[in-house]
Amino acid sequence: MPADLAYLYDLQNKLHDSVGYTPKGGLQERIETGRIIVIEENGWPAGFINYTHRKDRRTHISQLAVDPGIWRTQAGTDVMTRILHDARNAGMRRVTLRTALDLPANEFWPMVGFQEMGCEQGRRRILVCWEHDLHVPTPIRLNVYDIPTCDESIPNHSSTIAATAASQIATTGLRCSHG
Repeated sequence: MPADLAYLYDLQNKLHDSVGYTPKGGLQERIETGRIIVIEENGWPAGFINYTHRKDRRTHISQLAVDPGIWRTQAGTDVMTRILHDARNAGMRRVTLRTALDLPANEFWPMVGFQEMGCEQGRRRILVCWEHDLHVPTPIRLNVYDIPTCDESIPNHSSTIAATAASQIATTGLRCSHG
């Protein structure tokens, strides 16, 4: 576990712009209480998911970090399948999360059954709100190879997304559609 903690802390720092930050003590406590699942690849830690089952019967994912070396290898889909199963077994009604609007990861969430619920202004940037209704059976699309990586160019995609979201937040307060 100490090696996992050091790795998870380093991975979180490496990907801080996309996964946020949990202090080392918080990561340790969440590992010990089972609220972080370590993603392994060939017996080695390769990422983690940080989540909480809440009293309002929803599971909230606060962080999903996958080592860029295993992106597009099914690891993210596998851990999401596990979280959705765990949430159903815990009696949860839905799974929620928020991601920064400008991240390529936003292409991943619909593939695992999440619906975009709108946008909200975060501290530093616009966040997309995602929800998976656990009472609606949604097949998980297993082909994740068409998700762009951070180094692939998506011409005008981010600027179009940001402009659309900013406009809709200004006029409606919360809703946006970026896809």
